[in-house]
Amino acid sequence: NTISWNKEGSLLISGSDDTLVGIWESSRWSNLGMVYTGHSRNIFAAEFVPQGGDKEIVSCGLDGEVRLSQTGASPSSKDTAPELPQ
Repeated sequence: NTISWNKEGSLLISGSDDTLVGIWESSRWSNLGMVYTGHSRNIFAAEFVPQGGDKEIVSCGLDGEVRLSQTGASPSSKDTAPELPQ
């Protein structure tokens, strides 16, 4: 339902009906992981947060919520994601 590049164009995020945000590295088109957003319905928009150093993603969904997810968050955190390359 949505895709968005980071500022440098090196990472792409995608969000869809599975309520997860995928993170892709553009140089190899490899999936770096999936972000658990906590949404209960489809994701319609996802963006890297400006000035967030590609470590924060904001998303909104059909559940009417806007959520902030952190990449590299601890596995015990509700919003978890892979650690991205520097």
